[in-house]
Amino acid sequence: MRTGPTDARTHARLSHFQALYARVERDNAELAALLESLPLMNERLAELVDYYETQWIEDYATIDSFPSGEGSYSILSEDTIYNELCSRRTCLEELRKACSDLLSQG
Repeated sequence: MRTGPTDARTHARLSHFQALYARVERDNAELAALLESLPLMNERLAELVDYYETQWIEDYATIDSFPSGEGSYSILSEDTIYNELCSRRTCLEELRKACSDLLSQG
């Protein structure tokens, strides 16, 4: 069995790529978890959109009748929910582009 600088370089290279492989394996698990969570994310968004399109305006109009200090609801700000809807769309568009770019790289 040979020993010397070549063995040390080989060991260093193997250690590096073993660690890199472990990181890629964790990255793939994170991607799989994201894919698995997308349907639930979409359900939550759909419920919020339904509220925003149906009940929100009524709640917005009646909040002033609450006693002072009773409840603080950021969702009643005029742009809060809309901004999150736009943010979701932007994120999904960026994700689509990133995936397309990655897939085109081979």
